Amino acid sequence: MSLKKEEEIAGLLADAGLRKYEAKTLAVLLSGREVTSKDIEKATGLRQPEVSLAIKGLSPRGWIRTSYRKNPGKGRPTHVYSLGKKKEEILEEVLSWERKRIAEIEKSMERLRELF
Repeated sequence: MSLKKEEEIAGLLADAGLRKYEAKTLAVLLSGREVTSKDIEKATGLRQPEVSLAIKGLSPRGWIRTSYRKNPGKGRPTHVYSLGKKKEEILEEVLSWERKRIAEIEKSMERLRELF
């Protein structure tokens, strides 16, 4: 996926209610490849704490799968992230939020019309 497309997707996801760091992280993962937090930092310009917050925010939705890769020698294994759901499933969840938000706005506008 091109950088421009990732940036556009991240912007639209942020408009839909995701935090900017979550949107940027998800846009990278939508490429379909496995990435480390360092990969996400490089691709997005986010700092490590923001990547951690993004992972923590997206994981409960089931959108991110975490696996571990052993490092050569000693040390802790590296966390490797990939999509936890199909792209289409994630898209449908986001579209569902947006439809609900639109319905709420329309209901509020109708109520405002009644009150005038």
